[in-house]
Amino acid sequence: VTIMTLNILISCYNESVTDVRNIFLSPRADVRYIVSHQLSPDYAAAHPGLTADASLQFSGRSDVVYSPFVGKGLSRNRNHCLDVLGSILEAETGRSVHKADTQCIESCVLKEQLCVISDDDIGYTDAWLSRIIEIFDERSWADVLCFRIATPDGQPEFKDYPEKEFEIRKVPVYGNVYFSAVEIAFRYEPVRKSGIRFDENFGLGSQVWPEGGEETVFLSDCHKAGMRMVYVPEYLVQHPFFSTGKKLKTVRKARMLEAVALRCRGRLSFAAFVGRLRVLYRRVLSAAQLFSFPTSPLK
Repeated sequence: VTIMTLNILISCYNESVTDVRNIFLSPRADVRYIVSHQLSPDYAAAHPGLTADASLQFSGRSDVVYSPFVGKGLSRNRNHCLDVLGSILEAETGRSVHKADTQCIESCVLKEQLCVISDDDIGYTDAWLSRIIEIFDERSWADVLCFRIATPDGQPEFKDYPEKEFEIRKVPVYGNVYFSAVEIAFRYEPVRKSGIRFDENFGLGSQVWPEGGEETVFLSDCHKAGMRMVYVPEYLVQHPFFSTGKKLKTVRKARMLEAVALRCRGRLSFAAFVGRLRVLYRRVLSAAQLFSFPTSPLK
């Protein structure tokens, strides 16, 4: 018998912790929320009571684990989520070992941990969460699943999603088919065994490439570790159409994508070559805009 627990790994930053409670659904035995509350050093110093207040607002939920820390960078925040889950599982394993009367039951029941990457501005439904667990159960060979993002009524589709399910044999770096972090769900154990972490050189707030790219690198590392990944054309989460990933294309964004290609495919790869061309193209466009002057009509 396999019992699956779906861990929703919520990353929030500074005051956005006040929005996290809106994510929670009614408690259920197979869902756990891990709230990783990242505080910048200056903000933490200016708001010494914030973590105590946040901890208090979550105290009535046994299915919520709240863990604050001081630091910067979205990838570091997501890694903190993984660390907290690891600590929870170590503690649970230690408790089960000391329960002699349940050892027989423990040997007959496989407890599997599933993870969903989450942020502080999204929403779920019970039906979506149940469906994630079902799909992992149906596709026992798959380690990582990528889903769709639903948008509120009246807003356009978040992306131009493929209509059919397919196995992801190469993680896309460019193009319309790319995967956002909150679309990703995975089995925790193969990620833990492979030692995979979010690369803290990429992602909002990082010192090197704050423009993004952390989810692509994460998926690429999973693929290199031999994990099988599947795109499933079903909704996982709701998010407004606007997001930080939909900003205007810039030279910095092109350089970040080139860095992602180098990190995922290697310096001599075709993707890296395309990345260099994209950077050159953006620089040419920027130069053309810089030296273009409005002309006044002839008098």
